[in-house]
Amino acid sequence: MAKGAEQRREQTRAKILSAAGRLFSRKGYHNTQVMDICHEARISAGTFYLYFQNKRDLFEHIARETLEDVRTNLKRLRQPRASGDLRERMQRIRDTYTTYFDYIEANPEQLLMVLRGSYGIDEDMDGAAWRYLTRFADDIAEDFQSWQKLGVLRKCNPAVLGHMVNGMTLQVAHSYIVEKKFTREEALETLVEVSTAMLRYYLTAKGRRLLG
Repeated sequence: MAKGAEQRREQTRAKILSAAGRLFSRKGYHNTQVMDICHEARISAGTFYLYFQNKRDLFEHIARETLEDVRTNLKRLRQPRASGDLRERMQRIRDTYTTYFDYIEANPEQLLMVLRGSYGIDEDMDGAAWRYLTRFADDIAEDFQSWQKLGVLRKCNPAVLGHMVNGMTLQVAHSYIVEKKFTREEALETLVEVSTAMLRYYLTAKGRRLLG
């Protein structure tokens, strides 16, 4: 494929993804039809089906591509440069939440799309959306588990803690975007304080010594 044609193809695909993201977040998955997306993106139905099999295929692509980017960045931020550096890990809590809020402020429709896109009607789509969200919880659980193995956190269930942190963050993010009952800084400060307190609560004697 010629370079110019390939660039046009990528631009068209990006236009479809962007249009669908806006509509899914505003109207919901089931209230958005393929022709709505075509109209929003200013393309024909024939062009749409050159890129995606159907609306469901499109939803899967959006959720996977957009959330994987931010997930990768958050995983990187949570890891200290030196293995076992608990002090740096604690300092990076704020960096992690800051990056997360940078993402949702730049792409609010993407978070709302996944949270609101399919719930309540299509169980398969509910499962797909939930799988993307729980991957964040699984990553956090892995972090807790790794610190347990180093002996700095006492025995607890990492999966429960992972879902607690993930659920808390999603709820705060959704309320911040939709209801605007608090500022970004208020959200960040509270999330950092609660997460720090949770981590300190589970510290072993070794962990407290490392933290100083």
